[in-house]
Amino acid sequence: MTAAGDPVDDATLALLLEVAGTPKPGNVDRRRDLGDLRFESFLGGAVGAREGLE
Repeated sequence: MTAAGDPVDDATLALLLEVAGTPKPGNVDRRRDLGDLRFESFLGGAVGAREGLE
C-alpha cells in the first residue's frame, strides 16, 4: 500500500472497499444482492460519488 494520496481518490477507494467486504450479514456484498439492491449498483454509486467529493 502507498502513503495517502489525493483525498478524493482515497474516499472513492474507501467506498469501493466497503461494499466489497464479504460477508456482511443483512447487507449487500459481492456474494449477495437484496431485492432491488445490487452489488453493481453500489460500485457505480461509489464511482459516481467522485464528482461530489471533488
